[in-house]
Amino acid sequence: MTQHLLRAASTRFYKMFAQLDLEGMGELWAHSVPVSCVHPGWDLVLGREAVMESWRAIFSGTSELSFETEEVQITAGSDMGWVVSRELLRTTVQGMPVENTLTAINTFVLEQGVWRIAHHHAAPLLAGRPRSVRPPETTLH
Repeated sequence: MTQHLLRAASTRFYKMFAQLDLEGMGELWAHSVPVSCVHPGWDLVLGREAVMESWRAIFSGTSELSFETEEVQITAGSDMGWVVSRELLRTTVQGMPVENTLTAINTFVLEQGVWRIAHHHAAPLLAGRPRSVRPPETTLH
């Protein structure tokens, strides 16, 4: 059940991202722990205000976005979990179409029964797209 809820939280993240919905994105981020983010090519972004400003900057420079995720692996504990995946990103930046393949880790914390993001890290996959060995989804005790 926990993996299902984490998968749903991750899906909401990508939906808000693809819709360039800053308000919706803000609702997804944790309040009870310090948050952080690493966008591809960016330095570490620390703190809720800075993280939201980073999304504002990304959304203002992008006119459209679409995602596919693959090789999704979910690890869940009682109040913390993470989703690891490969992102296939298609976007338009300053009128130019862009396609990227990224590896991503989204770390979630459970706040009052809702899974919220504490850290997002996405990095470009520079060397092809090798298939990973995929272990089963895991629940931590």
